[in-house]
Amino acid sequence: MESVRYGENIMLCKNHYEALLNLKRTYKEWFKAFGSISLNEYLRKVSRLNISGKWVREVASSILEGKLTFQ
Repeated sequence: MESVRYGENIMLCKNHYEALLNLKRTYKEWFKAFGSISLNEYLRKVSRLNISGKWVREVASSILEGKLTFQ
């Protein structure tokens, strides 16, 4: 599977990288829709949604656990 460099020392598979980009894009949309939502609250909510895909849930969990940054 193709990998994408994220930051200096992190390689993500293409699916996880796309999930990360989607999380970043939709965070902006959620922030506008809810007026104000913290990044952690957003990630917790997204990771619990049944409609969130496996890759999105895994990336959100990795960010919440401090394994991945939301640059």
